[in-house]
Amino acid sequence: MKLRAAWAPLLAAACATMPAPERSRSEAERARVLRAAQSLPEALAAYRAALDLDPTNLPALRGYVETAHKCGRLDEAGRRFAQAADRAPGDAYAREGLGLVLYARGDAEHAREQLSRAAELAPGVADFQYRLGVLLVESDRHEEARAALEKAVAGDPARTRYRLPYAVALARTGNRAEAVRQLREVLVRDATAEEVQLAERTAASVLDPFRGFPTAAREQFELAMRYLQSDQTAKARELFGALLDRFPELAVVHAIEGLCAAKSDEAGRAMTGLRRAIELDPSAAEPHLYLGDLYFSRGRPDEARAHYEAALERNPFLAEAHRRLAEALVKADRRGEAADRYALYLRLRPDDYEAGAALAMLLTAQNRPEAGAAWDALALRFPHRPEVLVGRGKWYFARAAAATDRAERTRAREEATGSLEAALEADPDNATAAETLRAVRAAK
Repeated sequence: MKLRAAWAPLLAAACATMPAPERSRSEAERARVLRAAQSLPEALAAYRAALDLDPTNLPALRGYVETAHKCGRLDEAGRRFAQAADRAPGDAYAREGLGLVLYARGDAEHAREQLSRAAELAPGVADFQYRLGVLLVESDRHEEARAALEKAVAGDPARTRYRLPYAVALARTGNRAEAVRQLREVLVRDATAEEVQLAERTAASVLDPFRGFPTAAREQFELAMRYLQSDQTAKARELFGALLDRFPELAVVHAIEGLCAAKSDEAGRAMTGLRRAIELDPSAAEPHLYLGDLYFSRGRPDEARAHYEAALERNPFLAEAHRRLAEALVKADRRGEAADRYALYLRLRPDDYEAGAALAMLLTAQNRPEAGAAWDALALRFPHRPEVLVGRGKWYFARAAAATDRAERTRAREEATGSLEAALEADPDNATAAETLRAVRAAK
């Protein structure tokens, strides 16, 4: 205790000499930890301290408003930012904070005024444009939202979350192709799993093939779909045909009627229906996916691949198109491209064992360094599958044999040993695991 007391003044002095922005970041991080632990009053005080040190600390500003909302102390936060804005009407950060408080209260109109003012005062702060854009999207003011979110994305292209409301605004203002491009960027960039899931939901909303479906056709369509789902294909086709007599330009109905024909093994009629759907709605992804399936099932992988690629150009979050394209690329012996496509598919469906195993084996066969990460990910998700543990053990054994660095060789052998031992625990009679483990232990 005496030693700690002796050091306390020195630590305090060290903190006092830190620049204010750095101390503010430290306080904001402390607040984040307190908030995660549900110590909300303490978190609120820490956020307040962070803003006292640096009012431009955006994570602290957002955290302060969010925590005040949870604590029921939005009035306190509102007074703080209103007083700051009164003292300095050109303070963009005070305007932003006040706008966020008003937004949290549900006062969208006045929140928009404050967030717009913040964006005007500090046009180079991408997050101000983003928050304004989100509010405008939610208020169905898509033209204004598009302008704000375009600035946000241009100001910080690495922030994938900025692209999602931007895609919504683009789609709602008629620029579907650019909306698709923005959504694709989320998938190919280093987005988190949560951001990828959110992007998939956004894609499902803005690229919905049933958007604008006539109300007068819904009841009959839903009845036909129930017949189809219960394997009463003939009744379903009868209703779809009657629906097309009334609404001959409903692309989605032509596509599903084509699926019905395929299910009845009428390939020619299926292709006619699907091609008609594409003519009526060239932006639709699903008819291309279904045509791809039809070609693939008839041993025509080149035509199938072209349609899968067309489907993904129109909707990069159509998970099944990624998987089936990967399978078609394997058939065409384009294994490097197939591995890359499986990797994209697994971002959308990480729990698909067959795809994960296919990716790991393709990367291993090509001796690509990413194979280790693929085996590791597979073993993490399926830790009790002997075939996964054996495959991983073999890969690390090969790495150990190829390693020139002693430390790397030792680590690879340890990984191989651990994986193969786990395989034998799961399946004591696994001859491949036992044989490979003996080889690992015998190697120098």
